[in-house]
Amino acid sequence: MGYPFLLKSLQRLILLIGLCQAYTSESNQEKAVRDLLIRLIPDVYSSFEITVDPTIFNDDQISFKILKTSENSTVKITGNSGVAAAWGVHHYLRNFCNCHISWDGDQLKLPEILPNASVELRSADRYRYYQNVCTFGYSSAWWNWSRWEREIDWMALQGINLPLAFIGQEAIFKRVFNNLGLSDAELEEFFVGPAFLPWGRMGNIRGWGGPLSDSWHIRTVKLQHKILNRMRSFGMKPVLPAFAGFVPRNISRIYPDHEVAKAERWNNFDDKYCCPSLLHPEDPLFAQIGERFISEMTKEWGTDHFYNCDMFNEIRPVNDTPEYIRSVGQSVFTGMKLADSKAIWELLKQDHIRIVH
Repeated sequence: MGYPFLLKSLQRLILLIGLCQAYTSESNQEKAVRDLLIRLIPDVYSSFEITVDPTIFNDDQISFKILKTSENSTVKITGNSGVAAAWGVHHYLRNFCNCHISWDGDQLKLPEILPNASVELRSADRYRYYQNVCTFGYSSAWWNWSRWEREIDWMALQGINLPLAFIGQEAIFKRVFNNLGLSDAELEEFFVGPAFLPWGRMGNIRGWGGPLSDSWHIRTVKLQHKILNRMRSFGMKPVLPAFAGFVPRNISRIYPDHEVAKAERWNNFDDKYCCPSLLHPEDPLFAQIGERFISEMTKEWGTDHFYNCDMFNEIRPVNDTPEYIRSVGQSVFTGMKLADSKAIWELLKQDHIRIVH
């Protein structure tokens, strides 16, 4: 039993811990909602009693009950998850206390005597998804933890349990590409700046507004830990990124015999900033990088087995035959499944029709 065996065993143990850490107990979900109440209505939070009971309706929908009577000054809210209980809090505040909670501001003047209520509500669906890949550039590129904390509170209050969680993925890709043999200088030509990350991730541009500093990678990895921990504390299932096949052009220096193509030019960007390389879907390297990325990411942050990966957003495939598109999809999903046998692929497809004048 030498050092290599011990190292390999330790790596497997770390990965297993990462894969298992996503579960949050009912008591911890209750605490998450109580903490939200303290942040939201610090003067009256103690008037709310929060219970998380997954068996209240014995189904998979997001469900809650609200009970407030004249005989009791406490508003009792029971949800089948932390998200459900928080959704119940928002339902009571909005519909019985005329409160308003939004991105831009709140109105939280509760009546002195809290109104009576008896409500049972179940969502139509098991999952309620939130976020678009582009908002991580449009809106949240520069958010700190305080802003993310408020956003996650808002998600919980809206009953959202399947949020997109894309922060910090460039740090993971950096580790994977460095391990393949690509240098930091080569990656500087690939990674775009913070405000343009969605379009770099979609294979539209490369290098624009970059490079990303080491301090940026360190900060976003730590921030993603906080984001995921908070999301999971409510019982949410964060959707993590996956590998879509786009790689730095210098991948050919390391793998000269592997087939790559240039992605389509996007919005007439100069060659210096457009058209990253795209691996051929039938090249085993496609799925291998996909597996390495998921493995490295889940070792760092754990997983709830949901992954988002969109190909060909705002660009056309290099080959638009059904066979090629199918092959790309197979390679994307193979990379996921090799790293996580429970992987679920969530696809947010943006189809663009080109009109020729």
